[in-house]
Amino acid sequence: MNLNAGTVHLPPGRYEALWDFRGNSGEKLEFELVADDGTVLLKVTRTIPEGELDDWGNQFFTVRA
Repeated sequence: MNLNAGTVHLPPGRYEALWDFRGNSGEKLEFELVADDGTVLLKVTRTIPEGELDDWGNQFFTVRA
């Protein structure tokens, strides 16, 4: 899934979001996945740790019918 795509339609099910971002220590990554009805499915706020140049992670979320 391209987070820059704006809108992506997913069928009901359980999904895993994976991210890996590069930058400088202290830079933040923030994004959320929102259902058509406005329900927030996933919200991520991460900061690149001191002395590092990247951060990564994963989190599961569910799309309901």
